[in-house]
This record gives sequence, structure tokens and C-alpha cells, in this order.
Amino acid sequence: MDPTNANTLVVGAFNLWRSTNGGTNLEQISDRNRHPLTPYHDSVHCDHHVIVNHPDYNGTSNTVVYFGNDGGIYRTDNVLTVAQRSGWVPLNHDLGITQFYGAAGNPTSGTIIGGTQDNGTVRYRTQGGSNCWTMMQGADGGFCAADQTDPNYFYGEYTKLKIYRSTDGGNTARDIYSGIGDAGNANFTAPFVLDPNNPNTLLAGGASLWRSTNVKNPEPSWTAIKSPASTNISAIAVAKGDSNIIWVGHDNGQIYYTTNGTAANPTWTPAANGLPRRFCTRITIDPQNSNLVYATFGGFEPGNVWKTTGYTAPWENISSRLPSAPVFSLVVSPSNSRALYIGTAVGIFASADGGATWSPGNDGPANAFVEELFWMGPQLVAATHGRGMFIAGSPLSSRANYR
Repeated sequence: MDPTNANTLVVGAFNLWRSTNGGTNLEQISDRNRHPLTPYHDSVHCDHHVIVNHPDYNGTSNTVVYFGNDGGIYRTDNVLTVAQRSGWVPLNHDLGITQFYGAAGNPTSGTIIGGTQDNGTVRYRTQGGSNCWTMMQGADGGFCAADQTDPNYFYGEYTKLKIYRSTDGGNTARDIYSGIGDAGNANFTAPFVLDPNNPNTLLAGGASLWRSTNVKNPEPSWTAIKSPASTNISAIAVAKGDSNIIWVGHDNGQIYYTTNGTAANPTWTPAANGLPRRFCTRITIDPQNSNLVYATFGGFEPGNVWKTTGYTAPWENISSRLPSAPVFSLVVSPSNSRALYIGTAVGIFASADGGATWSPGNDGPANAFVEELFWMGPQLVAATHGRGMFIAGSPLSSRANYR
């Protein structure tokens, strides 16, 4: 409310509304379809949480008001005249607070995409870009994938496995989930991965595991290749060098694998003996040794990183020296199988000895939810839920230099 005039008030919900007659009439003064991540960028983001007058607001010479919403912080210099498409100033440059769920990148083009809470799937170009994020698709984002052979193809999702695809390097995207029977009935952020050996194949997890072998086609076709278990699929991994080897994890900690994953009806074997009965957050197969598999779990409890050296080998708990916190992501160094990096609810940890010991990161996203780690060539990228995204130039130690 205007502290100098009780008849003037601004109400924030999905959009913003202003009244100059004590609330009798309300005029819409924002348009969530034209916020700065859209091509128009002349309004503000939706879902407003706080409205604060400038300390020197007097209703005449100073009518500055600040707004906090799902898209960050905005200012208007005249709250009495600001309109849906004019008078808004975003204040989010270098404000690293984006809540990422997933991310992926193409090292050739230097393009990164990230799936976010409330801000869709966004794109950043590290090579010749404008040092700002643009929107590939709106609403909520989730998991992401990048074709490593063609920098034009990126994949993101809306909630519950509604997958979309960009064919122009992340400029635009369109839905490709028609045919996925679980779309709309999967986890809020549902896993999907591109086959590292064949960019025409994408695997997506809902209640069933779905496969498209023509995901680059204008209208990809989808087939269920694993029947539902008692809970949804939460993690998927395909072995580099052998598309027949696929592992999947479930919400309740169940894990299955197949060694004939390219068959029409793969055979699935349970492999969760001795593992926690908690949400399986990630499965990672060593890119240099497909027998070496890692599984990570959620929950603020001990024992969230496990390793097996073969299909019938027992699982080994390699998290005894880690905090009792969720582990969201695990990557193996592409040049050294003993170098591991994990993203946790309290930052990044690194191991130089295959998980026997761990060291916390001393810069970058310390004490933050690190939801995703992935490689962009030799660079390690960390996507956080609340502190934006970081790139490490030399991640071969826990003291990586992030930017």
C-alpha cells in the first residue's frame, strides 16, 4: 500500500494489479508472458512474493517500488504509471539464485541448458554469447540432455516427463512426448537420458521405461521396454560403448539392470541387495569400465553413495566419510576412473581414490544443493538449486577454480 495515499495499492499474485480507489477497481500492470527470458522482455516474471517501497518513497518525486518473484527482483521507478509492457527494470544480472534441477551442454558450441524451478529450461552460451540466459521453454524445467554429435539438438522437460526438443541450438523447443503413456503420471522431475552411443535413442522413465530410437524424427515413436515396478523410475544410465547395458533406479531404492537393452523386450534383473530403501537419485556407469557402477540416494541419513564391480558383485558403501546428506549426482573423470565427483545437499565432494576418501570443495557451490554435475569436454559443470550454475576450469582436485 502507498504509505502516502491509502487509496493506492498494488496486489501481487500470479500477475500484479494496481488500484487507485482503495481496491474498488484493479488494473493489471504486469504480463507474465513477456518477462525478460522471453523474446519480448518488457514485463516481469509471475508468482510474486514481496513488494517493498523505496526507503525515500513519498508518492510524488520518489515512487520507486521493488518486487520479488519467482524470476528474481524487479524495480519500477513509478508505481503509479507502470504498465504491463512498460516501466519495468530487471535487477537480476549476476544474481546467482536460479534453482536448477538438471543441466546439459555441448562442448563444441559451448551451449549449456538448464531445467529450473519456475523459470523453464534456459540456455547459456559460453562461446561468443552475451553473458546472459535466454529461455528455451517456459514454466518448470527438469532433466536435460544434449546431443554430443550435433549442437543443434537439446532436450528438456516440463513436469512429469513431458519432454520437448530443440533443433536450433536451444533457441526454441517443441513437445515430443506424444506416445509416452506415463507423461503426466511420472515424478515431478522425471529422468531421461540420450544413449551415449547413439543420439537417435532416448530413454525416459515414468512408471515404465520408455525408448525412442528415432528421437530426431519430426514425430518420434515411443515403446515401453520395462514394465512398471511398485514405484516410478528415478534414475537411468546407459553404458558408454555398449547400448545393451542399461541400469534403472526407482523411488523406493529398487535397482534393475539389463544386458540386452537394445532388444524389443529386454530382460531385467533386480540388483538392489544391501542398498538403502530410499529414493535412488542417480546411477552412473564408469565410461571406461561398464562393470563399475555407482548408485546414489536421497535422505539426510548415512550411506548415500554405493559402488559395485559387477552384476553379481555385492554393493560397497563408499560414503562412510561423507556427511549424512542427500547425494544428487555422481560423475567419473573421463581420464581417470578413480577420480569421482558428487553433488550433494551441502556442496561438492571429490575423491581421488575411487571413493575410499572424500574432500569437500573449497570454492564454487559450497554448502549448496548441487543437483547436477556433467562434463563439458575437460570442464566440470555444477548446477545448483538456489545458487545458479558454476564451471570449473581444472576439476582434478577438490580445490577446483569455479566461475
